Amino acid sequence: MTGKTASERAQPRVSIIIPCLNGERYLAQALSSALAQTHGDVEVVFIDDGSTDGSLAIARGFPQVKVLSQPNAGISVARNAGLDVSDGAYVLFLDADDRLAPDAVRDHLDGFAAAPDAAMVYGAARIIDVAGEPIEQQPASTGYMRREEMLVRDTPLPSQCMYRRDAVTAAGRFTPGLRMVEDYDLQFRIVGDVGLYGHGRLVCDYRRHPEQETTRLAENLARILETIDKYLPDVEDPAKRAALRRKARDTWIAFYGQFIPFEVVKCLRA
Repeated sequence: MTGKTASERAQPRVSIIIPCLNGERYLAQALSSALAQTHGDVEVVFIDDGSTDGSLAIARGFPQVKVLSQPNAGISVARNAGLDVSDGAYVLFLDADDRLAPDAVRDHLDGFAAAPDAAMVYGAARIIDVAGEPIEQQPASTGYMRREEMLVRDTPLPSQCMYRRDAVTAAGRFTPGLRMVEDYDLQFRIVGDVGLYGHGRLVCDYRRHPEQETTRLAENLARILETIDKYLPDVEDPAKRAALRRKARDTWIAFYGQFIPFEVVKCLRA
């Protein structure tokens, strides 16, 4: 076995779960990228969350994909539904407008081999535009991200991450009522004492386009600040907790604040 990667020495099953609400424009690319993984044992599960466009028909055109349909209930419920019908020991939640790199699953599994106690590993993302052309490459983060770091820095996007199924289950899965920052909330519940592990390899293309939820910047900021206040009590020392809260709020307000004027202009034009 000398010279082989961790994923070549063993073939654990990986479930790629793709929730979708009216994502017909980019869906075929997401599904194709999930099916093109170089890892040998991957199941792809698609959950249509009440789409009114052609998303469901597109998914049914991929016979290798397990397809579910439900009335619109939000992304958290859709992801949990995918967990219910899949059985991989590891789980990757791919957004329907993003694309996976061909070696994403293999690289994530090698990340788990390097950090076997981590509940989640993540890689780097490349930002692409509507046409799928690269815009920028995010800096590759390597090593462990601890709970306190999560309060004051940008955390990985869902399509960048792979989870141990048992860790997601033990943490209570996604919170059904959350339709924004639901991944951030889950990460706080699974991080533990070990931390989230970044292996630094490019694993996905993250698409920026006008229809995505993350363009609702003011609402995203409000939900992130609520999540920070929800998990700050986990920091026991009151002085440290207060300092972290100030730093976290300053960090996130500065990050989103630079974009909110553009959102206001867009709304006025509309």
